[in-house]
Amino acid sequence: MLCLAVLQRMEASQRNRLIQGTQSLNRASESIARSHQIAAETDEVGTEILGELGRQREVLVRTKDRV
Repeated sequence: MLCLAVLQRMEASQRNRLIQGTQSLNRASESIARSHQIAAETDEVGTEILGELGRQREVLVRTKDRV
């Protein structure tokens, strides 16, 4: 009887650790997914900024050539 109770406690403890580990992995996965999304958005903004800077440079060069 005592051994069965000990085994049940051990199983419950292992189950709890497994659940906690799974929850931790899920949180980490969600964090990584958010990081990837932020990186993609940052890359898009950077590309837009570089395009705008290129257009502004062209305007400045044309203006300089006229002066």
